[in-house]
Amino acid sequence: MLNMFTESYEDIRDEMLQHLYEKYGIEFTGDSLERGSHDFLIAYPTGGNMYEDFVRMRRHGSGENARFFDTFFGVIIRDEVEAIITTALADIGLPFKVFFESDIDYFDNKFDGTKNFADFNAWVAEGNRVPVTVGVWLEFNYDENVDYYANRAFEYIEELGYLLDVSLQFAPTTVFEQVTRSNRSAILRQSRGERTTFNRTVNAN
Repeated sequence: MLNMFTESYEDIRDEMLQHLYEKYGIEFTGDSLERGSHDFLIAYPTGGNMYEDFVRMRRHGSGENARFFDTFFGVIIRDEVEAIITTALADIGLPFKVFFESDIDYFDNKFDGTKNFADFNAWVAEGNRVPVTVGVWLEFNYDENVDYYANRAFEYIEELGYLLDVSLQFAPTTVFEQVTRSNRSAILRQSRGERTTFNRTVNAN
């Protein structure tokens, strides 16, 4: 993430940061701002972890017509989303790690700093749907039966009832042991020829 601010962009950056503060009740630090058909900001909670807790934010329009969308509610509910998937996969028979991709999905703007995972569940129960993106890394050192484990994992996750974009990464021990929340994107690039990937959207119908 490179700092792309120029003096002419400071007012836009500050407006977007102020919106985040009013929405979530915490200060954010801007990291980069891009101008285009919409303004795109990357920020993180001031004093927080810029690599794990960053938020993507879009501003469409300007002035009174400005509309804002961001991903930070994903950080708020991340631990609970990962916990329910960890529980669902408890009997998979392989070591695994779950990472909710909290910087990808833009949630309904009603989900602000006063809302939590229970509020999100209640909203889903009312018939609302938003895709939630999850990555699961599984330690697997054999090619045989990888399809079996993938199908079991998808079945367990599907039972949760959420609309989920799920990516399963079957990786050898040497790769699996290295993966953390902050380095998983780099490990994905570096280990391309060493792992087997399955992608599926569950509960799409």
